[in-house]
Amino acid sequence: MKDHIDGAARISSVTLAFNDLSQTCESLAASEASPKEMRRLFQDFVNNSQKLTTYMRKEFSAQTGGAWAASGFSGWNAVTNLFKELRNIGEHEEPIVLEIDYTWTYRNLGPNSDMTISFKGRWDKDSSLDDFPFDALEASAPDPSDKGKTIIITPTSVEHDYTLANNQSKIRELLREIGHADIIKLTNECLDVLMAYHDHYLSMLEANIV
Repeated sequence: MKDHIDGAARISSVTLAFNDLSQTCESLAASEASPKEMRRLFQDFVNNSQKLTTYMRKEFSAQTGGAWAASGFSGWNAVTNLFKELRNIGEHEEPIVLEIDYTWTYRNLGPNSDMTISFKGRWDKDSSLDDFPFDALEASAPDPSDKGKTIIITPTSVEHDYTLANNQSKIRELLREIGHADIIKLTNECLDVLMAYHDHYLSMLEANIV
């Protein structure tokens, strides 16, 4: 969808905003970034998800002469309500807070062992300010070729799970309804709704454009 200023074609602000949300969601899902960067990406998604309707109102009014009503979309749910609440909390109460759970798995501990060991834990909330990825714990095992020595074993898989840790009663209530607090799942679920919302907007714009 294009609009025009002084005869020059310009891409829709709504389309740009939606593409930004999609790219942020992809960056979160694929990221091996630091806790600080994960928190920044999630905060960006929260803020920009709430700007989408603002851009729709402006663009819809300019192109149709009418008023855009987000309430005309029937797909809002607990996930989108959560993001709306997070934006309000971020503006008036506190920033977004994350918890980071980790699982380090070690398999085949030594040439003659098929043993698997996993270490699980949680970093405290201050870790979301760290600007470097976490280092995995190294394990040691007896060296089968020289029992007086040990060998260092690094994990065969490393997983970090980022969950929302803001503790306001409304946030807790919405997370109970959703059933999880994983920020990557939350952004994907929110983006699915916003995609349907974007499609609804384009359909209404096409039907009412002058």
